[in-house]
Amino acid sequence: MLTLPRAGANSLDPHGLTHAMTGWRRLLRPGGHLLAALTAQGPEPGTVGHRSTVIAAARAAGLLYHQHIPLLLVPLPERDPRTDPNPAAEPDRRLRHGRHLPAFRDLLAFAGTTSTTEEATRG
Repeated sequence: MLTLPRAGANSLDPHGLTHAMTGWRRLLRPGGHLLAALTAQGPEPGTVGHRSTVIAAARAAGLLYHQHIPLLLVPLPERDPRTDPNPAAEPDRRLRHGRHLPAFRDLLAFAGTTSTTEEATRG
């Protein structure tokens, strides 16, 4: 289990993250993928998001952005709450102290750029 390096409480350090991603890229087998689960919430207005910073650092480290997968943290409702004929009958469990509860985290998949042939000639 690896942890993304942090510069401060609310921001990722792009240089430290690129350095870490470079080391992790070297550990990948040919055709392997690096998965990064982001625990940070979306960006504050006027700032660059954590997801964008992680993707940019991975690209700078020689990884290819492959896929974004949302990891659900709560079960999906049995029916769409917007179609409930009596919405006041059930309390809204998605709010805590008036704020929405996190429903998902971002999982980013990156692929190595080294092919099997390149790896064999290096090793």
